[in-house]
Amino acid sequence: MQSFLYVSDPVDSPILNWNVTRMSVNACIVNISSSGHDRTIKEIHHNNNCSQEEVTSFGIQTLALYCFENIVVCNYSNPVSWKNDTIEIHQLCPPHEKNLKENNDPFPLHWLLVIAGVSVLVFTAVPVICCSYKKS
Repeated sequence: MQSFLYVSDPVDSPILNWNVTRMSVNACIVNISSSGHDRTIKEIHHNNNCSQEEVTSFGIQTLALYCFENIVVCNYSNPVSWKNDTIEIHQLCPPHEKNLKENNDPFPLHWLLVIAGVSVLVFTAVPVICCSYKKS
């Protein structure tokens, strides 16, 4: 009877890449790829939603790309080791933010109310002061 001895080296760290394309104010597409050795798995996620899983095995090595809620995990393993890399999709596809000029409105409403109040006060006070001065 013959027995075989297999020697496996630990796996290298997987490489997790992503590319975000903003489609509109509230929508974006996240293209994700996971690579280990000479294999690559790719997925596409819309906005911050993900619930997919992709697994490929080659020989004794396994490359898996899966997500749960907003976390994407790339796992690369063999019988003696495993390594992974993760990203959070909501950080890749944040809600659209107004630009700085829109956020810092040049003439906020509270200043308009202050100016209106001061104007009313001045326009009522000046005639009252003038009339009382003329009577004296």
